[in-house]
Amino acid sequence: MTSTSTTSIPLLARVLIAGAGIMSLANSVTIPFLAVFLHRDLGLAPGLIGFVIGSSVFFSIFAGFVGGSLSDTLGRSRLLVFSLVGVIGSFTGLYFSDGVVAVFAFNATLSLSSSTFAPVGKALLGDLLPRARRAKT
Repeated sequence: MTSTSTTSIPLLARVLIAGAGIMSLANSVTIPFLAVFLHRDLGLAPGLIGFVIGSSVFFSIFAGFVGGSLSDTLGRSRLLVFSLVGVIGSFTGLYFSDGVVAVFAFNATLSLSSSTFAPVGKALLGDLLPRARRAKT
């Protein structure tokens, strides 16, 4: 019988798992309220709201492809920090946005940053965990 103790999981790996959960929660909570903000405070039409929010999927897909290769050239830790700074900057920018162009730009940056965080975080997690503790695929 193998031990499933969490003591063999490095602290940084636990922080990455918690960070991924927080990032997912933050994105899930933010997007529905973005639609309300765009309609109530900026007075945008439903079609434009759909375009602004829907465009984030395009940026997420793009970042998913590019993020993995950038982590090989820039380094996983460095790209992870850049993506976290991008997420923090995006949320701050969204808070202070008062126009559709600014909201579009910060929403795009948020999508790019959070979608870069996911594959890079998983790759770094794989690097940190001992081979015996990794998921079997």
